[in-house]
Amino acid sequence: MKIFKKIYITTKYLPENGQAKQKFNLKLPNNSMSSYLPDQIPQHILLQIFTYLDSTDLLRLAGVCKYLRDLIFTSPQIWRTIRLKLSCSQYPLCNKSALWYAKLFGIHFRKLRIDCDHVCEHIFCKTMAVCLRNFLLSLRQTTLTSLVVKFGQITHASVAVVFRLVEILTRILTRCRDLQHFGMPWALWTVQDGSKVLDTLWSTSRGSLKSLRLEGYFVPPKDGRRPAEFDRVTTGILSLTHLTKLCIDYCVLNDAFVNSLSRANTKIKMLMLFDVDFNGALTIISKNAWLNLTQACSEMKVSFITNGSPERIIAKLEPVLNVHTIRIYVDVSANRNAPKIGEVLRHITTNFSRSLVKFEMTVDVDDRITTSLVHLVRHCQHLVHVKIKAKFPNPKIKETILKLIQNRRRQIYLRKYPNTANKRARTSKANGPGSSPAVAIERMS
Repeated sequence: MKIFKKIYITTKYLPENGQAKQKFNLKLPNNSMSSYLPDQIPQHILLQIFTYLDSTDLLRLAGVCKYLRDLIFTSPQIWRTIRLKLSCSQYPLCNKSALWYAKLFGIHFRKLRIDCDHVCEHIFCKTMAVCLRNFLLSLRQTTLTSLVVKFGQITHASVAVVFRLVEILTRILTRCRDLQHFGMPWALWTVQDGSKVLDTLWSTSRGSLKSLRLEGYFVPPKDGRRPAEFDRVTTGILSLTHLTKLCIDYCVLNDAFVNSLSRANTKIKMLMLFDVDFNGALTIISKNAWLNLTQACSEMKVSFITNGSPERIIAKLEPVLNVHTIRIYVDVSANRNAPKIGEVLRHITTNFSRSLVKFEMTVDVDDRITTSLVHLVRHCQHLVHVKIKAKFPNPKIKETILKLIQNRRRQIYLRKYPNTANKRARTSKANGPGSSPAVAIERMS
């Protein structure tokens, strides 16, 4: 069934010679230009198309004609899901546009994501907290179901700005009684300020919250000791009855929390553990605690992200976990007696060959890991995504791994669609240009 009988064609990028114009005019039907007005298309179809556009494209489309402008500016469903960007640069034009969106369409926001872009020179940024404060102040009478603020890094802001920011966030969370997704990854709150925001979240969204992202939420303790305020955080997480996805730092956990989480009514399907290496004691969750949680949440998939030393990675990658994704940034210390990177790869191959799907690694040392890496890719049955950045003595390792991954992807695709008649077509589709890259290996100089 054909829905559209007319096609809109722009002449913006056509050459200016007469031959091209004449050829173009021959393809146009002999109808009046009034038949090309957008009001001939049903509004529900236009609104469905507009939901796939971002905020910048919507504003450009609003400048086409008065009909589209009124339709875009007066349709709340277009602005329910929005993604905005804040920057701490000297002349951030995106901040002005974000404030404009918040003031004009903030009442219609339901799913809001804010990406904070930091300038490379700003290692200790003090401006981003001010940008967040100004933006959140513009959100008035907003009832959100999803709020994610990524890379806030507000730990170096002044005390007055942080205090005001906590006050605004608690006010917004108080209005959002049906919040389902909340996340502030890499916000780097102090324990006292971050706990105030989470206390409000526990009290208002206890029965509706499904996804919680707290990786990098707190400043990691420098001495390696777990603060007592983390018990308030874990107690609040245990009160969430509909939680299915949890992203949290490893330093926040302890055996008591993991055991309590296994006894709670929550059924976690995705657990992301972030381990940041710092100078201090090495806290490790016991095997029995992880085993209890795995038995209670049989469908739970675990992602492990760390930037520690090889011995730290081996100690925290517990074999009883159903690890789905591993992303490691290996920090080789001056201790020559420490385990090598090859031992880490062999540990992963031995314990997670049946569950590992995605593997990423960055290492800046030549540890002769070629054999161990190829062995890992060959023996992990479901591994289809590999990204490595290291010093390889053999430059042909990428071709070897790429061939293994492509063959595995082809086999998975054939098992998924066994009744397809044309095998050649489905094989080309599995390795076609639309598929995501299987291997990304960068050889460090």
